Amino acid sequence: MTTCPNCGNGLVGQPRFCPECGHRLTARATTQEFRIVTVVFCDVVKSTELERELDPLPMQRLLDRYGQAVRQALGDRGASVGKRHGDGFMAAFGVPELHEDDALRAVRAAGELRTALDELAKEVREQRGLEFHVRLGINTGNVLVRDAGTLEEELTGTPVNLAKRFEELAGAGEILLGEETYRLVVDAVKAEPAGPLTVKGTAEPQNVWRLLEVLPDRPGRARRPIAPMVGRGREQQLLQQLFERTAAEGACHLVSVLGSAGVGKSRLVDEFVAGLGDQASVLRGHCPAFGDSVTMWPMVEVVRQAAGIAPDDSPEQARARLAELLAGVERGNLVTERIAQLLGFAARTPACPRTPSGRWSGCWRHWPAAARWCWSSTTSSGPTRSCSTPSSTWPSTPTPR
Repeated sequence: MTTCPNCGNGLVGQPRFCPECGHRLTARATTQEFRIVTVVFCDVVKSTELERELDPLPMQRLLDRYGQAVRQALGDRGASVGKRHGDGFMAAFGVPELHEDDALRAVRAAGELRTALDELAKEVREQRGLEFHVRLGINTGNVLVRDAGTLEEELTGTPVNLAKRFEELAGAGEILLGEETYRLVVDAVKAEPAGPLTVKGTAEPQNVWRLLEVLPDRPGRARRPIAPMVGRGREQQLLQQLFERTAAEGACHLVSVLGSAGVGKSRLVDEFVAGLGDQASVLRGHCPAFGDSVTMWPMVEVVRQAAGIAPDDSPEQARARLAELLAGVERGNLVTERIAQLLGFAARTPACPRTPSGRWSGCWRHWPAAARWCWSSTTSSGPTRSCSTPSSTWPSTPTPR
């Protein structure tokens, strides 16, 4: 039986939404096909010994919480998560929907899962005096995908078997990456070689990497142009003319670069930005393709960069940097407060009155104007700023990559 990738509920027929959790379901292929899939296996270390120490009811509750963490961490990143078999889970990124960053999604989700389960392990250690650890194996490759009753039956191929073998070879709390997965995420992770390892069923040793850390806000593979761009002279000239017009008029201009995947949209933007030199300060923002409450994320990133707000700045430090950016702006205190609310570090003040239900009202209504004031302050003194949003997807309104 097909299951919901979000909650694991069994699905009858081909519904558009899960009747249990409301998750939107993508229609699965009715024919078999080969596609690049990243497979994740997760298992509890020494679960049999743990089960002997715990009564059935506490053990079941522990496994339920473990399963909930797995579905949330992997499902939120877009994975199809299979049913739990004993204490093991299998998940696949790229089924039913492919993404260009499936390998990076899988690795980030695995890192988040490990962090979430560390908290559960701490609780088990403090309350029961027992050790609770998981291990994960991740591998990417060309897999045969077909419509079947379970995720395990849908995927066939050596990459699936290798992901399972990597999981079995991992130590407590470890995440092992196959060579192809590591190649796709090399610029976004810190990892150390854990191989070559002799894997059952393979003729040659496999190169495996042990994941140490996932770096935030990094692409899986940074673009490294090795050849000059050709055939885009007209587009480059148009962008340069628009930039000169923007600088002369002191007004904003929006440029959308449209084209099919792989045609060179990001390369065109990168070449244009590189050609500006010190004529402008470039602020970049992007909108994640998954997650909740990300509609304003590009603006959040742009304002943080303009104000020089670091990720580890305290709310007080962030507000001070924002106030410095907006110094001299008309109604600067109000603009600072509105932008601070957008960035999530505002102090609640009477500037946003409460409704009878106790909620803060009116703030969303003021943010667009506050953003315009903030943007004006960054362009009125000093070089013209250019905001670039490469490879982004705006929620509810897909933008071609």
